[in-house]
Amino acid sequence: MYDALTVREHMEFITRAYQVEAGEEEVESLLGRFELTDKQDKLGSELSKGMMQKVSICCALVIRPRVILLDEPMVGLDPGAIKELKSVILDLRGRGCTILISTHMLEMVKELWDVTFVMNQGHIVGTYPRETVASEDLEELYFSVTGRTDPYGSGQRETDDGAAEGNG
Repeated sequence: MYDALTVREHMEFITRAYQVEAGEEEVESLLGRFELTDKQDKLGSELSKGMMQKVSICCALVIRPRVILLDEPMVGLDPGAIKELKSVILDLRGRGCTILISTHMLEMVKELWDVTFVMNQGHIVGTYPRETVASEDLEELYFSVTGRTDPYGSGQRETDDGAAEGNG
């Protein structure tokens, strides 16, 4: 996000950068879907983390992508925006868009995935189409593939590099 650009200017910047025409109705629709209509004249520096996340999502969608990468897209979003984003993702998938979502919030994507890639310490350690693991929960799949079990039940917490640290 650029501090000196408004919400609307961000969307205009992205459409120009990608050389995509987006009509006023399309922009208004995206702003409305993510409850940004009344924020469209606010500068990037005036937005909360959640609002910035919504603007980023709108900017990604305004170019009508055929492939989209969403990195932790639900972080900072309110429940209404999460529900709307899930709806958008399902709409995109229905139109044949390839969507890659990187997230630690496995519960949030349980109804969205077709194929999951399990990563451990920065490496893909398994690829699983939904139909091969349909009855298994994503969290259970992750723990069974990585060999990790109940990392928080023992009073130990795993750090980003895979090491354990005590909780107190």
